[in-house]
Amino acid sequence: MLATAPPPQDSEAELAARVSEALARVGLTGFADRAVTQLSGGQRQRVALARAIVVNPAVLLMDEPLSNLDARIRHQVRHEIKELQARLGITAVLVTHDQEEAMIMADRIVVMNGGRIEQVGTPEEIYTRPASAFIANFMGADNRLDVAYRCEAEEIALLLPDEPEAQRLPLDALTLPADLPNEGRLALHFRAAAVQLAAPGEPVPARSLSLGGYLHQRSYPGGTYRYAVALADQRLLVDHAALLAEGDAVRIILPASALLAFPAV
Repeated sequence: MLATAPPPQDSEAELAARVSEALARVGLTGFADRAVTQLSGGQRQRVALARAIVVNPAVLLMDEPLSNLDARIRHQVRHEIKELQARLGITAVLVTHDQEEAMIMADRIVVMNGGRIEQVGTPEEIYTRPASAFIANFMGADNRLDVAYRCEAEEIALLLPDEPEAQRLPLDALTLPADLPNEGRLALHFRAAAVQLAAPGEPVPARSLSLGGYLHQRSYPGGTYRYAVALADQRLLVDHAALLAEGDAVRIILPASALLAFPAV
């Protein structure tokens, strides 16, 4: 049996230097003598990062690292971690259930559902071209319309809920699922900010659909109003800049570019 010498141990001075360097990298120079319990939530997260990077890891693994922080600190630390990862040039794997967090911090996103990978792509790909209705809903396109459709030559006819007649779009206006039958049902997903409200009777822009309802509820999340538009059996959320009265009749204008189409299940 061949005996091997134990790896060399860092001296106290070398360890102190590495700790100081790690603290400097996370913006905690001058905090080395403080107890962790004396630090704020954001500072505690920086301590955890310093502990992880002081060993010069090849891969940095983070599991919901910001879940216990309040919203303001969480927004700040997101960017700090991303900047630190880029500066160190190491691979980082982050597990999160927060869509915005993944979009801000990741160069590449893996979306999992029930333990299975549903899509891998850049934030832009995941957001604009979700591979399934689950991903569309998860990424904020949580308004859903189940519609009957029929393909006719170069057009697709769509019968929207509570609308008396089918509305038509050019086939190339929608990104349709592969191997779509000539007729059946589709689930159309869209985001609240991607559609508009109009008064009944206003003309519908080209390559758009429209759907009638009334304003059931109004809120103001900041910068714009958010309306819950009531149909016969569901509510759809729509962002709109103008202040409107609850109870008003409206039509939702649905540009084809805002619609994500999937087979209805």
